[in-house]
Amino acid sequence: MKSLPTPSTFLRFGFISLLLTFTQTAFSHAIMISSIPDKESSINGAVPAVIVCFNEDIGNEHRALTVIGESGNRFDTGPIEQINKDQELCLKKQLKSLSPDNYLVRYRALSSDGHVVSGKYNFTFTAK
Repeated sequence: MKSLPTPSTFLRFGFISLLLTFTQTAFSHAIMISSIPDKESSINGAVPAVIVCFNEDIGNEHRALTVIGESGNRFDTGPIEQINKDQELCLKKQLKSLSPDNYLVRYRALSSDGHVVSGKYNFTFTAK
């Protein structure tokens, strides 16, 4: 005859379930999943805008998207647009004419869980 689970077995199961729930919540922040230009890419054609896409909805508050050359000058211009691209929610910002240089893209967005996420990546522009 099988014995019934002990109260400590229920407690352990409940504790493990609780940990898994909190772990999933902790990792539910928006994550950048694609960009134009791509991370660490080398581009030789026109780059009219930078686009950063996320794996989930992002809010309108705390948004930022900047492009900075090695000289420290900013090359982004105008307001940030929120667009849908291939079923992804993206931030887009127009760029000034780029000269051959390495560029740093910085982004910030509000996750649907209320946390602000930010990141950065580089790309290189080489003229034709």
